[in-house]
Amino acid sequence: MVEVGLFVRECCMYFEQLGEADREKLLQRLESIHLDKKIKENNDASGSKMNGAATAPGPGGGGSSSSSSAYSAPSLLGHGNIVSFMSEEEGSSLLTRNDCVNGENYDTYCKKVRTWLSLIAPDIERRQIDKAAIAAGTYRDLTQDQMGAFERIFRRDADRTVLLEHRRLRFIETCRLVFHDVRDYHQGGGFITAFLSFFLPDEEVVKIMWHLNREEMKGYFKGAAQGFVADSRVFHVLMQQFVPDITAHMEKHKMNAENMQMWCIKFFTGLGVHFMPFSCLFTYMEACLTHGSVFFFKFGIAWLQFLETHLMLCKSTSELQTLLRNDHPTDHCKSHPALFKNAAEESAIFEEIIAKAHQVDLNKFGDFDALRKQVATEFEEIMEARRQRMQELAAEVDNCDDDFSDEED
Repeated sequence: MVEVGLFVRECCMYFEQLGEADREKLLQRLESIHLDKKIKENNDASGSKMNGAATAPGPGGGGSSSSSSAYSAPSLLGHGNIVSFMSEEEGSSLLTRNDCVNGENYDTYCKKVRTWLSLIAPDIERRQIDKAAIAAGTYRDLTQDQMGAFERIFRRDADRTVLLEHRRLRFIETCRLVFHDVRDYHQGGGFITAFLSFFLPDEEVVKIMWHLNREEMKGYFKGAAQGFVADSRVFHVLMQQFVPDITAHMEKHKMNAENMQMWCIKFFTGLGVHFMPFSCLFTYMEACLTHGSVFFFKFGIAWLQFLETHLMLCKSTSELQTLLRNDHPTDHCKSHPALFKNAAEESAIFEEIIAKAHQVDLNKFGDFDALRKQVATEFEEIMEARRQRMQELAAEVDNCDDDFSDEED
């Protein structure tokens, strides 16, 4: 077992240096090692004398995959199957809010998510994904330090997302593919990538992510996420119009346009992942892909209207934050205990909120598109002023260094 452990550690160390075909072979080998270990443990526990490696069933419940290609299977499953996945990843961050997907209905949900490809830009949907070429050019314009920084971020999020190493490596691979077009990374994008990777092969995951980055969520998946921050300011204006009492109460507790993104990120950049149960997440994501980013704002207003009584009773910023983010006060992986009696009620209420969101008229108090453009322009001016000030400060520091230099003239 020591030798196996050493082999796995060395695999992880050299994984990034391998070509595409060798990476896939290595992932298959890691999966095989994991399966052999599991069979041995089961045999030891039962006293069975069976030996030899069994063949892993395919991605569907207990049968074989519909295709021999690893890439036709959902990215995170690889050559595994959903029953094993659900058992081995129980307690993982990815499955924390799963209230509906199981071995019996998994294929149905995969088919449902695959229909979302019909909702993305046609040129992206038709795009042929050459993963070898993409892998070769992923970090084409980055220094070694910059490349290393992104790899460390991918690794941290992979460790948070799933429990088994071969699935973490698959997640990192998909993040690299997404990065090829996005050219940056935000954890919210990682959340969406992980959720989609549970149902789709990585070629299809990246198409949806590239579409979101180009069409609906421009500037959302950047480290600084300037596009999202600008939209959060737009949402603050809408709050003042639609729910003025809530907005005033929140502002008393220092929650304003400057820090809106701290909570609305859950259903803007994260598209509801780790915010609502899976059963509602399918509905929400499909609505966002169908109607575009305007649905983020519509949902946000409906969410606040539902929360009004709870929010008005809050006496601190932390109380407000946990409610707005639907986070348990002591365990952010769980929903807020004051909002729902049980999982069934939570699902029913979120479905109702999503339904009400469709009825929200964003033009009720004025031209929404004009407001969005105006706020985006104003925010860009603010950011430009900040950038100029940073340059001035940097120049001042350089001047100070010159003034206090101990070098002789």
